[in-house]
Amino acid sequence: MRRGEPGAAALLHEALDIHRDLGDRWRVTSVLDDLAAAALAGQPPDAAGAARLLGAAQRIREAIGTAIAPCERADRARSEAAARSALGGAAFAGLARAAAAEPLDDVLAGSPASAALPPDAGAAAVTHNDFFCQTNGHR
Repeated sequence: MRRGEPGAAALLHEALDIHRDLGDRWRVTSVLDDLAAAALAGQPPDAAGAARLLGAAQRIREAIGTAIAPCERADRARSEAAARSALGGAAFAGLARAAAAEPLDDVLAGSPASAALPPDAGAAAVTHNDFFCQTNGHR
């Protein structure tokens, strides 16, 4: 499943819940980056939401002292470039900085990808391994 496909946001939010429940902040950052890409792939694209999600992911990375996984750098760079291009550098930086100062739940509540979730999104039975394989192009 690709980020812009129907149902992608629901799977990403489920993965986010799983990683948060496990306390896996490193994977949380990856899912936030993917949610940002999904926001940009939406119709209409939401560059502001993407900037906020990218800012939240970066704050967590700084807090745990890690970098973007090498296999994810190109995707994240594309998302950041697309959001910067749509918003302008100053607006992107301001939104990312503001989101980095907010609780993650507040950032997620303002994310249009959250609004795309169906009411029963939590009811889908997708295992962690299923999600990992689907989001990384493995079938």
